[in-house]
Amino acid sequence: MLVTYPYMRRSFLFILLLFVMGGCSKKGQSPASSDDDIMSFSILPGKDSTSLASYAHSITVYVPTTVTNGSNLAAIFKLSPGASATVGGITQISGITKNDFNQTRTYLVTAADGGIPMTSITI
Repeated sequence: MLVTYPYMRRSFLFILLLFVMGGCSKKGQSPASSDDDIMSFSILPGKDSTSLASYAHSITVYVPTTVTNGSNLAAIFKLSPGASATVGGITQISGITKNDFNQTRTYLVTAADGGIPMTSITI
């Protein structure tokens, strides 16, 4: 005949619970990044010069005097890993999404963890 004691049953359930919880941990996964920087930015690669001031959340792009119209230009940029950018609610894809840079554009850069600073781009 098998005899069980209440404390043995509780101990067994407690140990089982520890194993289940330990197996559910997210080992090897790093937390979402809070980096939300524009690491590089260009409108006309090789023809423009860019002044990045990440501490001030501003970027100034100097283009050749031969560029007389800043509309319909696709910026080439690199963001922090996992970050994304929007302008006026439109997701920006480096080298593809076109904007009118005749006026200052504000890029909202969202970090992987959801943080959102604004960076103004002026040409």
